[in-house]
Amino acid sequence: SKKRATLRTSVTAPTTTTHTDLFRTPTTAELREAQSLLLTHPDSALQSLSGNNHISSGAINDTITMIIRPQLPAGITALLSSDAMTIGDVTNNRQRTRLSKVVTSNTTTLIPLNDSQHWLLAELNSVTCTIILHNSAGTHGQATWRPRLESWLRTHTNGPWRSIQAN
Repeated sequence: SKKRATLRTSVTAPTTTTHTDLFRTPTTAELREAQSLLLTHPDSALQSLSGNNHISSGAINDTITMIIRPQLPAGITALLSSDAMTIGDVTNNRQRTRLSKVVTSNTTTLIPLNDSQHWLLAELNSVTCTIILHNSAGTHGQATWRPRLESWLRTHTNGPWRSIQAN
């Protein structure tokens, strides 16, 4: 009987990134992609991101929808700035419950938060029950958002949630 010769090749698993650094300086390719996005979406609120203009919630939401969400790995999601306003609305239980399901079905949930003229980012880790606050202005605005987030998460999800300041 003939034995079939088999060609053996070494198979290496593809390298997968387990953590995405969302707070790094963009690469040249990413900057080109962003410029292209601005050209192809002239009506986007992203057009307001020039000079010393205030960053609007529309610009934040467009950035999340068009740039950030498509690049997020599985298990990480980003909510819109309007979702953050729902967290504070105690009369809107349906939306608050929907958002809690989003948080618990993902390892990490990012939420942009606004305090007057300042934006900060809450990173909710549903595995460690930790709220990590990323804030370019130290702790500005956190006195409003920290207790609101902790209360909402303790009411609508399981776990003893705690807040920490990002480096």
